[in-house]
Amino acid sequence: DRTHIRFFTKNTIISMFNDCGFEVKSISPRIFNFPEQDKYLSLIKEISEKLQIDKSTAVVNSAAFQYTVHAIPA
Repeated sequence: DRTHIRFFTKNTIISMFNDCGFEVKSISPRIFNFPEQDKYLSLIKEISEKLQIDKSTAVVNSAAFQYTVHAIPA
């Protein structure tokens, strides 16, 4: 996508805010339904179970299209 020059994970968003002198009070995923999304999320759930990773967290983090952040100066 030519309009986006950076992509972030939840953890890298939090790190960026912290590095810039902010304290993240909350971060919430925005999840939209995309074609065939459920097929891929099912695979992520299976893989996370085999890796002993919390499957609910893995699915939410994988399904997040955007995050909204509430942060204040530290």
